[in-house]
Amino acid sequence: MNAKRKINKNHPDYTQYMEKCHELGERFHNEENAVLANYPEWRGQDHPASAEIYQIKMRFHKALDALRNEYAYLFS
Repeated sequence: MNAKRKINKNHPDYTQYMEKCHELGERFHNEENAVLANYPEWRGQDHPASAEIYQIKMRFHKALDALRNEYAYLFS
């Protein structure tokens, strides 16, 4: 069972951590939008870019986990 961890928002590195999180999210969001832009008329659920989007999301989660590990001392 995983216990829910809380982040120490009063730590001086908290703002730096959040800035990095937002930059990471924005970078991967832009990458995802660029892939989806290749199919402007596609509206179906079985999108042709689904495999590419999945890979982008997996890389995002891996990068986010690495960032969380870098700032592990903020979590209790």
